[in-house]
Amino acid sequence: MIRTIKYLFLILLTLCTTLFFIYDRQNLWQTLCSETKESYWIVLSAVVIYLIFLRKRMDFFENLLHELTHMLFSWLTFKKVSGLYVSATNGVVYTEGSQKNILVTVSPYFFPLLTILFLGLSTAIKIEYSKQIIIVSYVLFQIIALKHLIKAPYEISSTGVAGWLLLLILNFWMSYFILSWCSTNEFNVHETLYIISDGIKRTIS
Repeated sequence: MIRTIKYLFLILLTLCTTLFFIYDRQNLWQTLCSETKESYWIVLSAVVIYLIFLRKRMDFFENLLHELTHMLFSWLTFKKVSGLYVSATNGVVYTEGSQKNILVTVSPYFFPLLTILFLGLSTAIKIEYSKQIIIVSYVLFQIIALKHLIKAPYEISSTGVAGWLLLLILNFWMSYFILSWCSTNEFNVHETLYIISDGIKRTIS
């Protein structure tokens, strides 16, 4: 029963994402192009600095972020965490029970923990260059996630096609909301829900 609900939720999420992309693709493309023109040098600088100076010095920090994200989503999905181990080479979150949760497994590959912390901080207090900090942190997240995916592809592969699909969709939404914040200083959740709702009505009619 639980498995059926999970697949129904994934189907619904896929449908909503597809409709949003179809009916808002022009606005998405314009926003992406605008932000790319404005911020490409920040992205390029972050990538170059990471590859030259940080790539071999951040292994422990990268593994820590990875495992902390697993831990956070373990708590969010009501799994009891009994321990955490992190080193420069690997890491693990110890939880009670043997049943795997697909959301916990894919979480470090779509949820930018550091970026979300910066977003929360910049919402609470005014921080100079907050947009640039958010962009750099998200670029670093993408690099680290890709690095972990190449290093240990079996983590996502163990979730099957559903895991890869969920990862793709959640990355799309995370990137979209961060892009929205960078361009308008808002997440535009209400507008997003309206576009999806209108897309459903237009498709049915």
